[in-house]
Amino acid sequence: MSSKRTLVVGVLEPLHPDSLDPYDSLDFVSMAVADQMYERPYVATASEKPEPQLFTQRLTTSGSRLVAQLRPTATFSDGSPVTSLDVVRSLSATGLITRFADIEAGPDGIGFRPRGFSGSLEHELSKPWCAISKRVAGRPTGSGPFALDPQMRGEDVALVRNEHYDGKPAWFERVELRCFARRGGVDGLCDAMLAGDVHLTWALDRTTSERLSGLRRSFQPGDGTAMLWFNTDRLRDGRVRRALCSAIDRYAITQSSYSNPAAFTARAALPPRMGSARDNHRYDPEAARELLRQAEFGDRRLNMLVIWGTRGYLPDPMGWAKEIQRQLAQVGLQVELEQTKDPVDYQRQIRANRYDLLLGGWSADTNDPADFLEALLDSAFVPAAGDNRAAGCNFGRWANRSTDQALVRFRRERSDKNEAAVLDTIREDPPFLALAYGPAVIVHTWDLQGVVARRSAYLEVDLADLSRR
Repeated sequence: MSSKRTLVVGVLEPLHPDSLDPYDSLDFVSMAVADQMYERPYVATASEKPEPQLFTQRLTTSGSRLVAQLRPTATFSDGSPVTSLDVVRSLSATGLITRFADIEAGPDGIGFRPRGFSGSLEHELSKPWCAISKRVAGRPTGSGPFALDPQMRGEDVALVRNEHYDGKPAWFERVELRCFARRGGVDGLCDAMLAGDVHLTWALDRTTSERLSGLRRSFQPGDGTAMLWFNTDRLRDGRVRRALCSAIDRYAITQSSYSNPAAFTARAALPPRMGSARDNHRYDPEAARELLRQAEFGDRRLNMLVIWGTRGYLPDPMGWAKEIQRQLAQVGLQVELEQTKDPVDYQRQIRANRYDLLLGGWSADTNDPADFLEALLDSAFVPAAGDNRAAGCNFGRWANRSTDQALVRFRRERSDKNEAAVLDTIREDPPFLALAYGPAVIVHTWDLQGVVARRSAYLEVDLADLSRR
């Protein structure tokens, strides 16, 4: 161990400091790190009721505006104060707030003028892309409890305690994220955990974690879904996409990784704890062949991008991709596989629109089903070349006015009826097939106390310490 007050976290994929931009952190490891560095106007609690973080209070009405004050002692890790203009610039950077509200800094605080928006603005201001940052020496800087250690090189990343943080100082002085991609991979990480050289990891699937006897294992309710997206820009005929759904046996895919596949096979995009709706896609190769015949699709070669590394909901990306490839070959479709190298390559190829099919998944940012469906289907989240926002996962590139309107109604009133209305807009024209669910697995040493998981990708390590028993 580096020192008594150093937390060592094991990860399986390289982290690059440039991937820690709060607006461009697509993978959950980068998001977990970014969550220690940046603050948002509001932060979601366990009950999903937003509480002030950078703001001092709830939004109040002032004429046609909603207004809040910035925490006066908030300070970036370089020692400069967080100003109202910093907040306005950050919130305007992605366009995800300014699409429904104008933002301005005034003498009475930071004001928002909603435009036809009927949801909770505080809820929107608690989302990851509302992290407040500024660039210092070419890198993003935040006001959270930790800051990036500029001395780290290679595949490891370290955070140091932000001495300018105006909240309670973290017990740990340093957090090291140690990458095991070149240190033996999964086996190397497990060995390091058993040897006590790593305190914490959330990079292992449930089956692998069972090898770590003597360590504390925590299984959070599954909040992620493995997905196969269909690029609607390239596969425009809904019959072709329905054929893909009918050609894929989800049970057989999950059976390759789990002894009890029925517990993990997806029935719809929403994880079970968010809803019970079913998508009604059934494995039927004959129906798939008939739909392809009707669409005159023929023997076409498709390309599939595959996510770069394992996830709780996707323990074997290339194994699953090869099984899908085998199943689609049975209905006359040839699929060429390409596994992306890392998160940066994954984002680059998605934004460049270089795929027919995409195997990956999505973990919830919140416990709100409206947020999950919005991420999948809102046209605002269709990725574009040159767009640096890692927001949402509309990788099917679905842009449908009826869906957008149904999402607005569901956001306004959470009900089974409104949820069904959203899903009805894609029932005959699917932009994806949900494949499997997976638990969030956290493994840590028994002497690590106070590890709080608000969501699978967000660990409040500033609340943790090493027991001195």
